[in-house]
Amino acid sequence: MNKLLEIEKQMSQLRYEISQMEQQLKVKKTVLMSLKNQKDVIQAPNLFEEMFGESVNVPSIYTDTPLAEEYYGG
Repeated sequence: MNKLLEIEKQMSQLRYEISQMEQQLKVKKTVLMSLKNQKDVIQAPNLFEEMFGESVNVPSIYTDTPLAEEYYGG
């Protein structure tokens, strides 16, 4: 009977260790995905800069125009 209790105790300890490892794995996967997203953002080209260059001044005529809803009342 004593041997049975010892086996149960070992099994319980191993289950606990496995659950801890699974939690650590989930956290590490989350960190890995976050780092991958950061890498993708850094590597992604800025299409506006590729098309027009780094320092393009957009004339105010294009930025000060009213929205269609403001103009037409919709």
